[in-house]
Amino acid sequence: MKKVIQITITERCNLNCVYCYENDRNTNIMSIDLAKEIIIKSFNEYSNIDFLEFDFHGGEIALAFDFIKELCEWTWSNKWNVPYIFHATTNGTLIHGDILNWFSSNAKRFSLGLSLDGNKYMHDLNRSCSYDLIDLDFFARTYPYQPIKMTISPQTLPYLCNGVIDIYSKGFLLSANLAYGMEWDDNKLKAIYQSQLLELANWHLENPNNDLTSLIVDRGLSRLGYYIHHNQMQLHHKWCGTGENMCCYSVDGDKLPCQMFNSSSNTHYCKELLSQNNWIDIQVSDECKNCPILSICPSCYGTNYIKTQKIIKCADNLCEYRKIEALASSYFYGKAIMSNIKHKAIKEYTSMQKAYMAIAINYIQKTLL
Repeated sequence: MKKVIQITITERCNLNCVYCYENDRNTNIMSIDLAKEIIIKSFNEYSNIDFLEFDFHGGEIALAFDFIKELCEWTWSNKWNVPYIFHATTNGTLIHGDILNWFSSNAKRFSLGLSLDGNKYMHDLNRSCSYDLIDLDFFARTYPYQPIKMTISPQTLPYLCNGVIDIYSKGFLLSANLAYGMEWDDNKLKAIYQSQLLELANWHLENPNNDLTSLIVDRGLSRLGYYIHHNQMQLHHKWCGTGENMCCYSVDGDKLPCQMFNSSSNTHYCKELLSQNNWIDIQVSDECKNCPILSICPSCYGTNYIKTQKIIKCADNLCEYRKIEALASSYFYGKAIMSNIKHKAIKEYTSMQKAYMAIAINYIQKTLL
């Protein structure tokens, strides 16, 4: 079992991304002594965990490079009772010279992810015209198994499929998501998303040796098919480590369920969430309870809370997009299974799993189309 400890080391950033949810950005930086206390506390508190990941969060983490270097080298100089690694995601614009050389020499014990929002045109639309400031070859060479983090805004949505293909062409893996906190209510955007995901699904079918993007994946289709076949009520499933396998420390040292709660002033509620014994038992909102894709909806607790003040009530402006993703995934898996395409995404599936998936695919297409 792995535990992820997110540490918000700085709220400073050198870009002004169109979708940034860090509305209260300032020049705050965590003190090095507080960070060391969190490291020590984590090793003591989670001594029974198989592996720890310390995930530095910003702002732009490279603006606090001296902090990172001092904290990591202090940690590496001590002996701990649990295996661990450091990780961070960067916008890449400052990873040059001595900073690049330090990360390169420590690549086996510090994993560095890159935010890249598609091709140059898309990225520059979202992220302050910063594409040409990134040494893409360094990231591809040094971290070949670390997926690119691609965020999709309403402005870049029409180019989604081309952007995904461009990232794959550079040899990267990819994790993509719609930008949280933006206005997605326009029906034209929903139509564009559906068209782009269909195009992307077809591209994946034509390239069976590639890993799937996170937009078109099996989020539990066989489980949904099992529920339907056995006439059982769908159950809510938790899709991330928030509050259980993950926690986050703010710049001031407040412990939160994840980084999405950094903007929450309700510290009492955050402590209440962290004390939950079973997050699956948290009451689902009536709207979500009756949703046909409840068990395969990757709803974000932090975004839900920001938008609805409830963690299990999907933010309304993303609900329809989750259904579009479910349709696109059902289309991909339906085609792959029925046409017997030897795609790596399904090569390990049993006949029973495929049968349950077929039930779910038929159900999704009947209820959502």
